[in-house]
Amino acid sequence: MNRSHAIRIGDISTRWSCVADVNRFTLRYAPAMLTYLEAILRDSDVARDVLQDFLVKILERGFADREGKAGRFRDYLTVAVRNSALSYFRSRRSTSLAPELLDSLASPSENDERWKQSWTECLLQRAWRALEDYQEKTSGNRYFAILRLSTDQPSLSSQEAAAILAEKGMPLSADAFRQQLRRARIQFAQFLVQEVQETLDVQTRSEVVDELRSLGLMPYVRPFLER
Repeated sequence: MNRSHAIRIGDISTRWSCVADVNRFTLRYAPAMLTYLEAILRDSDVARDVLQDFLVKILERGFADREGKAGRFRDYLTVAVRNSALSYFRSRRSTSLAPELLDSLASPSENDERWKQSWTECLLQRAWRALEDYQEKTSGNRYFAILRLSTDQPSLSSQEAAAILAEKGMPLSADAFRQQLRRARIQFAQFLVQEVQETLDVQTRSEVVDELRSLGLMPYVRPFLER
């Protein structure tokens, strides 16, 4: 990886509560919100309706009282989407929601782990897309192809992986594959750290590392943090 492209923790100044394009930033995490709502409401159609209502409100009003917000964006969203679900049913005077589901909206602890899983999956998907975009925009770069192959087929030897890539028009030696794989992991970790950092208002190294640990992402980012 070109060292001039490296990003250190502390170099990113974006804070979620101060972003200018609120709707676009929130849409990043729509898949996580939808999965969470589906887990709570147990109805995909209703979950989509609730999410749509929530996104419309975000588009119209932005983050409610965002000047006073601090901390993690995922904490803000989990409260906001639950409140949106409650408002959805109250506005429709719905009786279709069982009492236990209403309880799960009011008391989120039961679905906390599912929310974290959905959030983590969303962050990883965004890091993968960033790596793919990086490959497409960087001449001769193969990071996405190399890391994707290594992740999907971890039992492949370097020689076997290099042969598969050669068949796809990306010739390289086994030694070059190993070197490129190390660099691809560091680049992927960098994108993932950046994504996590932007969801925090307090962006010290300790806060970012704590969030990475909380989400179980440390195995993905150690190559970057160690540098």
